[in-house]
Amino acid sequence: MKNVLEYNRILSKYRGDFDNYWYDYLVFNAIEIIDKFNDSEWEFLLNDLKNKKDELWYVAFIDTLSEIENFHNALASCILIFDKSSYEVQVSIIDTMNSILGTKKVTRDIMKKIKYIVVDFAPKSSIDSIVFHSLLSKLDHSK
Repeated sequence: MKNVLEYNRILSKYRGDFDNYWYDYLVFNAIEIIDKFNDSEWEFLLNDLKNKKDELWYVAFIDTLSEIENFHNALASCILIFDKSSYEVQVSIIDTMNSILGTKKVTRDIMKKIKYIVVDFAPKSSIDSIVFHSLLSKLDHSK
């Protein structure tokens, strides 16, 4: 669990969208650590996701997922927390899923799960709408 503790420590340092130290340095450290997770560490993290309360932690967590090797667990994490997340976290999740689907081959079952959870999402800005519709397009073309 050493990797999970270190990963959580790094994510807790995220201070928001304008945190240059996060985007210039810490995000890469977090990705490097999460890429080392074994199955039991992923299981622990997925169970622990239900207990997190800090929106900034969730945003930092989602920021790391689009770049990791284990995209299956990344998508499972996104699916798990989407419905219970704030709008800002949901936007980050949609952006991350859109990025993963643009570069990885994902099973039809996972695509259906993603479509099911995002179908009622209502973008509040034009940028959010562009990313959301890009994701929907990828999901629709997977049939």
